[in-house]
Amino acid sequence: MKMNGASPCELDDLVLPRCLLEASELNGTCDLEIQCVPGAIIIAAGDMPDGVPEPLAALFRELGISGAAVRSVLTEGGLQNE
Repeated sequence: MKMNGASPCELDDLVLPRCLLEASELNGTCDLEIQCVPGAIIIAAGDMPDGVPEPLAALFRELGISGAAVRSVLTEGGLQNE
């Protein structure tokens, strides 16, 4: 379905009530990872920082590099003696 040349995914926002976030023990400031599977939408705390392309995020996960380590390199720099 198209609306004014844009798909519905481009027009709609998903709003999660704070009570659902609290019940799931997700805080309102964490990165969220959303997976769509047949019959369900899974929303979980994401480990990779926003802006990391999915192919790189998948590579980091495969190599055992945590999202926290990626976030640290992006925010603090990657060299020990900077």
